[in-house]
Amino acid sequence: MSLHHYISFKYFFASFLLGLLFTSILDSDKKKILLYPTPKIFQQYFFRDQTKKCFTFYQNEIQCPFDKSKINQIPVQ
Repeated sequence: MSLHHYISFKYFFASFLLGLLFTSILDSDKKKILLYPTPKIFQQYFFRDQTKKCFTFYQNEIQCPFDKSKINQIPVQ
């Protein structure tokens, strides 16, 4: 006996396509993954801020100035 006796391929493909349609429409449970730059991954990824600007980080080790007024604070966007 062949598989054709057990499964109607017309109904199988119709239900398969209907299932794909439902999962694509009802798949609203997407999660955003927040990835913070660390020394291990900063060159592997591009980052996007809240204004949709893409950027990457470059790592340079520098000496901190002794004068605290020369240190700039960058506010969170």
